[in-house]
Amino acid sequence: MKALKHENKNTRDGKILIKLATIEESRAIYGIRYESSVNAVSANQKKISFENHDAWFKKQYFSGLENKCFVLRFEDGVAGYCRFDQNPKGEFNISIAILPKFQGMGFGKKLLSESMAMMGDDKFFVASVFKNNLASLKLFQNNGFKIISEDKGMHYFKYFINRI
Repeated sequence: MKALKHENKNTRDGKILIKLATIEESRAIYGIRYESSVNAVSANQKKISFENHDAWFKKQYFSGLENKCFVLRFEDGVAGYCRFDQNPKGEFNISIAILPKFQGMGFGKKLLSESMAMMGDDKFFVASVFKNNLASLKLFQNNGFKIISEDKGMHYFKYFINRI
């Protein structure tokens, strides 16, 4: 995948807009994160209060850290998010979720590829996916990620780009 340059850090395709999340979108992201089918394939399934989520969200994405959260807006609402949280190795752990009514429409692929492009060519990306989460496994594999290790329940992916 060749990263695209986005001067305004937004991409619009018809009724779809992919952009950096705002503080005001915290509640919509919380709703997606704890939607039952999304939560079922999340590494941490324990639900936290919105107040705790909102405080974490503000600290994680609006306090000067390198972390970024992008949203996919469809028509008038948030249909999905893609988070990039930097780990101690400097890699960005990816967490992506799409509301169930928008799954299977190519939104996940578009959100992942466009948000990675907006992150830039100089970043390294990793992801952890449950082995039974076939949709996410396919999403990452179809976007250039390779399985670098696995354990009983998870595949661990890394994105490799040709860096000259």
